[in-house]
Amino acid sequence: MPGDDGREGSELEDPPVLLELKKLDDEYLELLKEEEKVLADIQTKYEEKFFPLWKERSDILKKKSGDEVKDRTGTPGEPGFWLRVLANSENSDVESVGEWIFDHDEPVLQYLQDMRYEWLDPLGKTGFRLIMDFAENPFFENTQLVKTYHTEGKNQFLTESEITKVTINEPIKWKPKQDVTVELIEQKAKKGGKKKKGGGGSKKVEVARPSFFRKFFRALAPGDDVPEEEMDESDDEDDMDPGEMIEMLIQDDYDAGVALRDTIIPHAVRFYTGEACNEEEDEDDDDDDDDDDDDDDDDDEDEDSSSDDGPKGKAKGKGKGKSKAKQDLFQNKSDDAAGQQQECKQQ
Repeated sequence: MPGDDGREGSELEDPPVLLELKKLDDEYLELLKEEEKVLADIQTKYEEKFFPLWKERSDILKKKSGDEVKDRTGTPGEPGFWLRVLANSENSDVESVGEWIFDHDEPVLQYLQDMRYEWLDPLGKTGFRLIMDFAENPFFENTQLVKTYHTEGKNQFLTESEITKVTINEPIKWKPKQDVTVELIEQKAKKGGKKKKGGGGSKKVEVARPSFFRKFFRALAPGDDVPEEEMDESDDEDDMDPGEMIEMLIQDDYDAGVALRDTIIPHAVRFYTGEACNEEEDEDDDDDDDDDDDDDDDDDEDEDSSSDDGPKGKAKGKGKGKSKAKQDLFQNKSDDAAGQQQECKQQ
């Protein structure tokens, strides 16, 4: 807003009071940077203790059992370990990739040896990468698949970072006829076309199908086209423009990545056993509750739809020493799981 002399606010000199207040805020910013570094150093100190434990876990799982069938999987010590971990995470309170896993993905995930993460910078402000190690397998050539979440701070006054894009280090190199993200379907020949000798009037064509490897290992960035598979599933979001849709997909992907980094990877064995999952609800009780709530749902439908139409907004994140999971370094983490007897998908 222009001042009395017609100058814009950015051109006006601050009055003494504001200069004094800004000086205090500058001192606070310096202390905040100091705090961030201290917390990041603490996290690094403990991660240097965490990572060897997870390396030992990986060594135990990869140890050959002497059983020829088991030894052909990624985790001979406990075959299908990471597949069950990811599948069971769907029954927990964290953002999960479990619902992205289909039957045709499971044989591939049997070869998953280990999952881990790395920060992109010492403070964790520019993001992190997730690393999946695979044993030699009949499906693809890669022994490692890497996914990177890139974040940045909007300005020095906001401590939270914003997810900017998701990248994949290299594409999956599927072996011939082993790509589980596609399937062959019969397609009838067009009328009027000449039938090839012995063609039978139809041919098999390769089409995309839903898959963990299609959804999890894809790059996402503002301005990208909405993935075709998401357009097919977006009946509830017909009014959302492509830009909003991409922002929502980036946020959902980032939330799932953070859950893997902060909870699922560290506590993998508890997700495998089901201890980190929610208790199964009694199905009969659920059905009764659903019947009782039908009328209420109908009455509230219009009101709910008006509040759910918009996008979730851009995903926020915090650097090392700032996420909720990292603040738990100063809290007792055991309360969440104490006294609970839980069940999860058993395979």
